[in-house]
Amino acid sequence: MRQHAFMAMAQVTEPDSVVYYTDGSADPDSGRTGAAAITRGAEVCERTPDHCSTLQTELVAILLALEHAQHRRERTVVLHTDSRTGLQALQQPYPSDNVGLVTAILGSLQSLAAQGRRVRLNWIPSHVGVRGNEAADAAASGPQVTRHVPPSLS
Repeated sequence: MRQHAFMAMAQVTEPDSVVYYTDGSADPDSGRTGAAAITRGAEVCERTPDHCSTLQTELVAILLALEHAQHRRERTVVLHTDSRTGLQALQQPYPSDNVGLVTAILGSLQSLAAQGRRVRLNWIPSHVGVRGNEAADAAASGPQVTRHVPPSLS
């Protein structure tokens, strides 16, 4: 699984790109949740409201990376996430849940595309020793600043 992850990451990374690793965290005991996006030289973390779903935290992490990428100059943005459900939510033509987050992410994707930039979203397995993913996982557990998350419909 780890070897597959490294091969997949190498295939989507190209010259003049910025690479992000994203992760969301939800502690079932405390209800505390957070999201993080990690890139070389920067760590963007936000606490999400208690008891957010794991999907919501993963979507916030993706949004954090895209918002951060808006201020970068690289032509290609590569985003590695271990959230298949997050990627699937972004592929729905008419999302029925987490509409606010999905819409914000799609808006960021359109904004980057309008700048002539390319975004590559890539799924990687979690907890197989991918350094960037492990760093994002750790960072998602500790942020203090809370971000508003629109309520889920489910």
